[in-house]
Amino acid sequence: MSHFQTDIYLIHCLTPLHAGSGETNYGEIDKLVQRDPTNHLPTIYSSALKGAIREFCEEFCKEENKPDMIAIFGGKGLDEKPEKEETPPKKEDSGKPAKQSSKPGKCRFFSADLLCLPVQGLKNPYFLTTSASVLAEMNQKMEALGAAKDALNSAKISQEIAVLTAEMQNAGTSAAKKEEIEEDIKALEKNKQELELFQWNTAVSADAEDLNYEIKGKKLTTSCLAGSEVYLVSEDDFCQNIAKNLPVIARNHLDNGESKNLWYEEIVPRESRFVFAVAAPTKEASLLQTLKEYINGTTIHIGAHASIGYGYCKITKLN
Repeated sequence: MSHFQTDIYLIHCLTPLHAGSGETNYGEIDKLVQRDPTNHLPTIYSSALKGAIREFCEEFCKEENKPDMIAIFGGKGLDEKPEKEETPPKKEDSGKPAKQSSKPGKCRFFSADLLCLPVQGLKNPYFLTTSASVLAEMNQKMEALGAAKDALNSAKISQEIAVLTAEMQNAGTSAAKKEEIEEDIKALEKNKQELELFQWNTAVSADAEDLNYEIKGKKLTTSCLAGSEVYLVSEDDFCQNIAKNLPVIARNHLDNGESKNLWYEEIVPRESRFVFAVAAPTKEASLLQTLKEYINGTTIHIGAHASIGYGYCKITKLN
């Protein structure tokens, strides 16, 4: 996507999330969460995500930014209804009323992929866990979307910084040259930091820890999740144990004290993390900046059951 600019966002689930798939497993669970059809991990479909972000932005949109909102999300406008027609609508050759056109949005919203899930722990109330395949797929997707701004990997940038540092410390280097080198080093260090955000590093601690009685994990030595410790667990534990067996909540409706319509629904637990991308044509990159000003660092509702506190998520821009 060389002609596009891509922004990457982290979703931090502050409360349990139920982004429903509309499906049932015809067993104990009546309402299932959305899952990726390939790896069967929990996900948030791009249509649901875009709708939630659009609803939030439109609620707080300033009058002067309404054209930008239409450009970002598409449609005819905010709360804009077609004017009443005094005459019947024109008909196409087929005899059917002509359809009203609607502009597509210029920003591309991608589904939110699962990054990590919490598990109950022995030493801590919970641990954040992920797997090597999740990180590898994340790397692959970010690379395909052009999210990493520098093609060099972190190790090569470190080598360049070391060479420049040695040159700057050389007694024969002029003061003007040292200033120039210092600026180059700062730029490289910034590139390195940006790049490492998208190299979801699988470097781990030497020894595995008992996270609980069933699961062992190795702590990631680097993580884009500032302030959070993330543990790498086996593929079997993450996919078949943690991600497959999400919490299930019983819901019912009371009618004059009598329980009716009892059902069970699956939820993604709070403290889970997802990552999603938004891309726009390079010539429309200003739209990404407008979107960032609305959603970066804010709490947005995603999915169902807002009235009972489900689905409140903090959105943070990573790159």
